[in-house]
Amino acid sequence: MYKFIFTLILFISFSVQAQEVEKWNLQKCVDFALEHNTSIQQNQIQGEIISNNLKQAQLSRIPSLSGSGNHNYNIGRFIDPSTNTFNTSTIQSNSFSLGSGVLLYGGSQVNNTIKQTQMASEANAKGNEVLRNQIALSVATTYLQILQAEENLKVANQQLELSKSQLERAAKLEKAGSANQSMALNLLAQVANDKVSIINAQNSIQIAYNTIMNLMQLPLDQPFEIEIMEMGSLPEVASESASSLYEQALNNLPEIQQAEMQ
Repeated sequence: MYKFIFTLILFISFSVQAQEVEKWNLQKCVDFALEHNTSIQQNQIQGEIISNNLKQAQLSRIPSLSGSGNHNYNIGRFIDPSTNTFNTSTIQSNSFSLGSGVLLYGGSQVNNTIKQTQMASEANAKGNEVLRNQIALSVATTYLQILQAEENLKVANQQLELSKSQLERAAKLEKAGSANQSMALNLLAQVANDKVSIINAQNSIQIAYNTIMNLMQLPLDQPFEIEIMEMGSLPEVASESASSLYEQALNNLPEIQQAEMQ
């Protein structure tokens, strides 16, 4: 009997370990979102359409060539002009045609169409960069919101324990006649407020998790948990001037380049 209970406990413990949710770090969340986000996929499909339009515009320079052929049967009665009598006969006929065309001058319409489509293709590529940057930033921001909410939950739990201990001490002092009832009531209200803070922190965590899972196109009922990182030292502040940073943004941000192309 004891062996059976021991085996059952081991089996349950192994099952729980096997069902532990894999924790996602920030890089994995960003990579997954960039690979599966529907907005990026839609933009890529639009890029393929523009690429096909570009090929079609380039092929319009080539002369066109077309051909056709027909074979007809005519069965019926007709008057033979030599004998002036009705005859029944089957007549077969063939016809063939071949045509070719080339645009000699179209007001540079073909060249301008090709340039326009090429620019649209480049703008679409920049638009894809814009989307990827926006999604990566949204995932990173939401990831940090989860970390902040988790930290707020820890602080709220610690504050609740502190308030409870103070309430117990105030109740003992009141019983001993060393404190009035108002102190205990204030601490009781503080305990209630601390519980509300815990609920708010838990709600913030759940909302942030729903947001990041939507960005990653994950089902909301799928087990998902991020890796809680320790907050390290803050990065150094950039030493460049505001005008220098502005010039770098104008030269490097895909949003600016996309707007200029459009």
